[in-house]
Amino acid sequence: MSESRKLVARRTHNYENGSFKRNHTCAVLVALVLCLLPNKIYSQVCPRTKKSNPSFPIRLVLDTSKRSYRTGEPVIVLAYLENFGEHAYYVGNILLGFWGTSELHDVKLTICDQKNREVRIGGGGGSWIWKHGTGINEKLASAYTQLRPGTIFGVKEDIPLKLRPGRYRLTATYREIEALSWTEAERKALPIGVWTHPLTSNTVTITVTS
Repeated sequence: MSESRKLVARRTHNYENGSFKRNHTCAVLVALVLCLLPNKIYSQVCPRTKKSNPSFPIRLVLDTSKRSYRTGEPVIVLAYLENFGEHAYYVGNILLGFWGTSELHDVKLTICDQKNREVRIGGGGGSWIWKHGTGINEKLASAYTQLRPGTIFGVKEDIPLKLRPGRYRLTATYREIEALSWTEAERKALPIGVWTHPLTSNTVTITVTS
């Protein structure tokens, strides 16, 4: 990982071109309950993820602070959207970490062990309620960021559970929810488009030793 993108914090942040951005919103998030389970729960088979179209101008990139950890050592993960294209797009900036959602847009992290079982971690969600009469331009100003060519925006968080010794595969996904409820005419009328295609990141493999 380059020095400019080195992971140093252990809290959930929005990450934008090497700095952390504070969000200012004109809405209310209600019924947010984040319940982190005390123990890992393994499902039978890790879910399959659909690869993103390599021709997309925006990619979801996943990285960790390093590739090898000792048991109990924080595993800090960074997932960010990067614009490789020639045009700007709006992307969501209300990202509540890898295990929460605002019902506007979210980034999720999937962890699979060496037996291809998913490590399930409790999450939470909330209902984002816009004030009556909030227009699309206000929504864009409050809940979206312009991702210009050559820039990045994402989230950084450490895995909240101790992983037992072994090898793990990490993959992230990004999805837009709010803008898909707008009409096609409303979206096409915007001077800058909202990115609505689901994205899947690269896979990162880490090793945990005792």
